[in-house]
Amino acid sequence: MNSSVVKEIEQITRRPLHLAGSPAFREATRLYGFSAAPAHPVPLGVILCESTQDVVAAIRAARAVGVPLSVRGGGHNAFGFALCQDGIVLDMRNMRDVQVDPTLRRTRCGPGTTWGVYDAATQLHGLASPGGVVSSTGVAGLTLGGGIGALRGLFGLACDNLRSAEVVLADGSIVTADANREPDLFWALHGGASNFGIVTSFEFNVHAVGTQTVTGPIYFSFDEAVKVIANFRRIAPELPDACATEFNFGRNKEGRTQLGIMVRFMGDMAAAEPTLKRIRACGTPIADMAVELPYCQAQRLLDPKAPWDDRHYWKTQTLNGMHDEVVEAVVHFVETSPSPLGKIVIERLAGQISRIDPDSAAINFRHAPYNAMIVGEWKDVADDEANHDWVKRFAAALAPFNAGGAYTNYMASDTTEDDIRAAFGDKKYRRMQSIKASYDPENFFNRNQNIRPAG
Repeated sequence: MNSSVVKEIEQITRRPLHLAGSPAFREATRLYGFSAAPAHPVPLGVILCESTQDVVAAIRAARAVGVPLSVRGGGHNAFGFALCQDGIVLDMRNMRDVQVDPTLRRTRCGPGTTWGVYDAATQLHGLASPGGVVSSTGVAGLTLGGGIGALRGLFGLACDNLRSAEVVLADGSIVTADANREPDLFWALHGGASNFGIVTSFEFNVHAVGTQTVTGPIYFSFDEAVKVIANFRRIAPELPDACATEFNFGRNKEGRTQLGIMVRFMGDMAAAEPTLKRIRACGTPIADMAVELPYCQAQRLLDPKAPWDDRHYWKTQTLNGMHDEVVEAVVHFVETSPSPLGKIVIERLAGQISRIDPDSAAINFRHAPYNAMIVGEWKDVADDEANHDWVKRFAAALAPFNAGGAYTNYMASDTTEDDIRAAFGDKKYRRMQSIKASYDPENFFNRNQNIRPAG
């Protein structure tokens, strides 16, 4: 290692560069999952950021010594984008304060905030914003990629509730982006990920939701999966916006395959019961785990099913419907998964998420009725090839039912430029390339689902 480079970085940033072997380095480079292809990069060192000025200094240092830079917020991305080979990782976890104005229904939080911290702060006032359903997910990464959550039917995506953002640009300058200031940048932050700068402060709308929710899966046997989903299709148009649902096709602890319809209902059990009754009647439940919980507890319900340190490989696509052929393909692939942890989660996209003007944000999947995430998850590096192959074949089988567009937060690190263009659609992709050329013409911010600048 070149000690003069380390010294220069520390002189410019006036902060220590934590090197390999140090506790700070180990903590910052531990991420939610290991993406087997490609392997995670090994950074030069880590800087713990406490303020926007620390971020500015780190960008200037990286550019001065000619090394790459990446940002670690919650660390929940499974594809290693938080790390950069032989570069500087900005660990933002100390920038996690949440300020709530219950009168104006607004919040402000830092880029190191997780949804567990954010929800705890807003729920003190009976408020919430659409956010992640695993508490360790970072506010920054989820929001900048769009942000599908439990409140999507009532209030849309996480990015739909973003009021403004403080952004440090590639040249080290600081701007505030909102509907009136830097409007093109603000538009691009609604799904364009970290391509345009480092957001150091998020301002959100929050909503009165109370403190109680009914959350949990209702399980059915794979033997009646086609019938259950066919019955669900009939009742789906009549489900209230307060009820978000996902289908989880996977295995239980005993290794038996099962279909879970995950219910996320804002309200108490008395309000939810008519909806639950209709969902149960879609088939013969083998287990009913939907219970009334405080909102924060409900938002942590999936935490045990999302352990850190597993190996991951994902594919995602929208679906134009939950057709019988889709269900049959899903059942087949889950039953033949090489790992007992392999699964698919299919999110129903309905309510407010689909009513917002599709041109108002960079994301390009509002039109789709469903969004699928194929999750390859396993423990042993020796099983990498088998699980990669399974995910790719699974995705190919569902491709004929693609509704167009994609949720980039679920796209793996081997995603191609053509894949990213297809995710946003050509028109939006070209607009983001133009915006990228204005704000980051050298593509300094490239540890992401990268959008290359125009020209």
